[in-house]
Amino acid sequence: MTIAVMALKNSLVTFPAAEFAGNVIVVPIGIPEEIFSEYTGAYTLSPDEIRAKFPHRKENANKGDFGKGLIIAGSYDMPGAAVIASAAAVNSGAGLIKLAFPDKAYPAVTSSCPEKILLPLMTNNNGRISSQNIKKIEDELGKCDAVLIGCGMGCDHDTAAIAEAVLKSSAVPVIIDADGINALKGNINVIKSCLSPVVITPHPGEAARILGCTVGEIEKDRKAACKAIFEKTGAVVVLKGSRTIVTANGIDFYVNLTGNPGMATGGSGDVLTGVILALLAQGYPAEDAAKIGTYIHGLAGDIAQKKQGMIGLIASDIVTCLPTAWRLVSE
Repeated sequence: MTIAVMALKNSLVTFPAAEFAGNVIVVPIGIPEEIFSEYTGAYTLSPDEIRAKFPHRKENANKGDFGKGLIIAGSYDMPGAAVIASAAAVNSGAGLIKLAFPDKAYPAVTSSCPEKILLPLMTNNNGRISSQNIKKIEDELGKCDAVLIGCGMGCDHDTAAIAEAVLKSSAVPVIIDADGINALKGNINVIKSCLSPVVITPHPGEAARILGCTVGEIEKDRKAACKAIFEKTGAVVVLKGSRTIVTANGIDFYVNLTGNPGMATGGSGDVLTGVILALLAQGYPAEDAAKIGTYIHGLAGDIAQKKQGMIGLIASDIVTCLPTAWRLVSE
């Protein structure tokens, strides 16, 4: 057990030091709460603080009230990422989710999550979305409230051109993940050209490519890495990993405490981006969407871990547990 006076300390929530903290208990010693009100640095959010951010749903609400999300994802050899992200968004309150994907992946993409709307697109020779679809994609941007690009999309000239076109033409919030980030590695500054809020969700390997350093350097000081990515992109940064860090200004850093090692499995990140997309589509500010999405993603993983254990936990288990996670923090 570790007793923290008045507030958590950085070493108690970030690794490797956190591994030695055990059960952490915060105890008050009479320091006035207002002293903390102007604090900038690292902080966490409690379930009550997360709950307070949820608006009340009206009795006469319809699906149009909760936004339309567009997902541009998937490829012939990685269709599952698109399916998982879509299912996570569908299970996170968005009114409608449309999935734009390469038509050659049609059988795999239609295998689950029947609630999503399908937009099959022309496939290039690599089994990925062809850049010949850019005009069609730009038209779809005018019909949605938020867009996600990247999950399982693959990296080549076509996907890079599509990612750049989305950033340059989108009038709605954009979330960039996985191959969306990788496709832009030669032109990451294009993110700053987007006129709408952007959320970027790199894991340590992608963060290292953005900053031109090693994964070890990222993990040595994750907060500094998060700040550097923000300065380079101007986006809300979600640096994934154990104790995911979110920043929207390079000054304040939210450290997420939900989640467990069982979530270190393929597709887990696709779940996270689907959740954040759903929140953006519902009108949440980009910073709140990133924080809430990260918290809920980890909470759903914790629920799944209690049911499945860590070893056998897969991304689909996290998706299945999302409704329970939402119920726990919204009621």
